[in-house]
Amino acid sequence: MTNADEDCISYFIVVDGIEEETTSLIREYFPNVRSGVRPDTLIPYRSIPCEINEIENTLAWITKNLTNSHSETCLIISINSLRNWANFYVPHQLIGLVQKYQIDLKISFLSPARKRNSDSPAEA
Repeated sequence: MTNADEDCISYFIVVDGIEEETTSLIREYFPNVRSGVRPDTLIPYRSIPCEINEIENTLAWITKNLTNSHSETCLIISINSLRNWANFYVPHQLIGLVQKYQIDLKISFLSPARKRNSDSPAEA
């Protein structure tokens, strides 16, 4: 399946269990980091947006600087599309990085909500 102009594929490295003291270190190196807390476990996380060619350097930095400072790391591929995707082939380089750094890979398919025709007001 080919990409349409409306399709957007984003990459994030999500690091769970980051302590508040470590956040300033992450923000120095990754100014676009986003923070949150998992609602079910109340575990804090940091989400680092990356371009595909930045993923390996980001994972290497996390491994070097955050060893024993977090509980889990995950690579997220977020696919935002107005259409349904039947297939998405994960690039080989990402599969290799998932194996090298022993992290989870999560693929999210996101689509905006659409109104059904029956939801429109009836014409008089």
